[in-house]
Amino acid sequence: MRARVEELAASGALVDSADLAALVEQVMHTADDDRLTVLLMSEIQLHALRNPAFAAAFAAQEQAMFASVEAVVAAVVESGAFALRVDVPTAARMLLTVWEGSLVRAALEGADDAHLGAAANAALVALVELLVDSVR
Repeated sequence: MRARVEELAASGALVDSADLAALVEQVMHTADDDRLTVLLMSEIQLHALRNPAFAAAFAAQEQAMFASVEAVVAAVVESGAFALRVDVPTAARMLLTVWEGSLVRAALEGADDAHLGAAANAALVALVELLVDSVR
């Protein structure tokens, strides 16, 4: 995702885009939002909750994912296109939490792969609209 943000920044798309929904779609275009991935993520999380040794490895993987999302948010902010109402780590944590939660909720509601991605995108757009202080 960071490479995608860098590509968008280099092309000027971040600066030219006042449409947050389009920006979220462009950045998240490479994310894996399919039912099997959601099920696997949930099973792994449950296993980590039950097994302290596995939990340590899971926590390390979660921290790496958080660092990746934080780097993407930082790249968007550093592009100068947007300012945030919260600090970058808080925004990254909120985005990751909403993304995961919206995927699980959509899967529980029986969404197919196409609708999983749409549900996650809609939830992220709503959150980004709350997080962005100004579009420059």
